[in-house]
Amino acid sequence: MFQSMKAVMDERVNWIIYYKNEPIGIWVNLPDLNQWFKYLNGKFGLLDKVKFLWYKKTKPCDKFVGLVFGIVPEFQEKVWTLI
Repeated sequence: MFQSMKAVMDERVNWIIYYKNEPIGIWVNLPDLNQWFKYLNGKFGLLDKVKFLWYKKTKPCDKFVGLVFGIVPEFQEKVWTLI
């Protein structure tokens, strides 16, 4: 599933939290693709795919959807004390 989302994922808004070099949490966001799809008028042909890539590159996305997030159970109570 993540391989298919790789084309639209933004590395700057996905985080993995480490404590002593061990991953203890993850947060994965996807940009709200509807902000770019609205310019395509319900079509997704070859030219529309090029337009989509253009809008993705030139128009910033200001909304994101939280897809996967969680913390290892041992650290759920302790996360706020680690900061």
